[in-house]
Order: sequence, then structure tokens, then C-alpha cells
Amino acid sequence: MTYLTRGSALAIAFFLCGLCGPARAAGRIEVVLDPGHGGSNTGSPGRGEVLEKRVTLAIAKAVRRRLEAAGIGVQLTRTRDVYVPIRARARVANAAAARCFVSIHSNASLDHARQGAETYLLAREAIDIRARRAARAGADDADGVIADLQALGTARASLRLAELVQHHLVAAGATYAPVDRGVRQAAHDVLADAEVPAVLVEVGFLDHPVEGRVLASAEGQDEIAARLSAAILAFVRASDVDAPLLTSR
Repeated sequence: MTYLTRGSALAIAFFLCGLCGPARAAGRIEVVLDPGHGGSNTGSPGRGEVLEKRVTLAIAKAVRRRLEAAGIGVQLTRTRDVYVPIRARARVANAAAARCFVSIHSNASLDHARQGAETYLLAREAIDIRARRAARAGADDADGVIADLQALGTARASLRLAELVQHHLVAAGATYAPVDRGVRQAAHDVLADAEVPAVLVEVGFLDHPVEGRVLASAEGQDEIAARLSAAILAFVRASDVDAPLLTSR
């Protein structure tokens, strides 16, 4: 009898998994949007009375309207000004077995001079820790292989989602044209428990004298929502999870 090594089994399983994309089902929640902050957690302050928690909720609602108009089922982690615990947010996506989870935020800097958009996925170190915990909970090596496979597949899809989001956000536009701060990795708590492809997007700097006004305006928020929804729609509709990553920059 020939035995496969753990690495060989993982490679074969990952290859076979890549041959079939996730099926779409009518009426299901495919996207979970997370408007950052809320309630007593106001997030970054902008000019005047502008607060991140209000900007992110407005953008998330606009993204939901656009996606639902395209036939995509969407759920928000909050629909009003309340605080939802950080680690509970991604669990909404897990419970729905959503195709993706997108946490929407705006940035700020001490000198109020920074600007631009950036998209984050969970840092590799955090992914490895999560996979090891899942493997330890399993009864044998097969469970460990499955845990590794799930972590790799989710990380790979998260990167593809992050690339799509960043590409759409930094495209030239009349109202919103942010500096490209790139795709990054970080150990954001809101992404730590996600079992589905997940990203955190900083749509711009709310305290910047120019960019902040765009983010606070209805026109700016609508343009941001249009770009985010286009990126998410492209991700959800992708039939081949092994399509080459977008490398436009």
C-alpha cells in the first residue's frame, strides 16, 4: 500500500477543490457587509461633526442596495447606530456561509495630511495560528489536512477579493480618486474569526481636508459604493476560484 505524505495529500486535495467553484443558490446570503464601529465606538473623527461610524453605515447601505439590485443576497452586521462586538461580526458571515465578508472603514492620521485607500486581508501569521488550532481540535492527520486546506483556500480567495476591491477603488473618477495605498496584511481582530474570504477596506482618510469632504458627501459615498459593489459583484460571480490574480498596478 502506498501512503501519501501530509504535504502530498494537501496538494492533491487543494487541486481537486480548485476544479469546482462554489455553487450559487437563489435566496441565500452571499455577501456580509460590516459597517465599521457603531454606537459608543465612533471610529475616526472627520471635520466638523463627521464620524466614521456614520460614513461606513451610509456606504454599506448603498453597497447593499446596488448588490441587491443585481440579485445578490446581502446582510449587514448592523443597520443602525449600535455597537456590535468585533469578533461577532465575521461570525455573521460564517453562520450564513456567505461568499465573502467585507468590513468597511475610513482612516485618520495624526497630522491630517495622509490620504488614499487600502485593503487588508488577515496576516499569514494569524492564518497559520488559526489553522493549527483547528488541526489540534481534530482527531487525526486527515483533520489537520482539511484544516490546512480550508485556511489556504480562504486566504487565497481573500487575496483575490482584496485585489479586486483595491483595483476598483483606486480607478480614476470625477468625485473620488484616492491614492493607491495597496493591498496589505494585518492581524485585524474583525477578520480573525472569518471562515469565508474576508477583507477590511479603508476607503480613505476622513480627516484629510480634501479627501475627508469627499467621504462625508453623498456624492462621494455613492461613488465609493458603486466601486465596492462592482468589485464584490465580480468576486461573487467568478465561477473559477483559481483564476489568475488581478495585477493591474
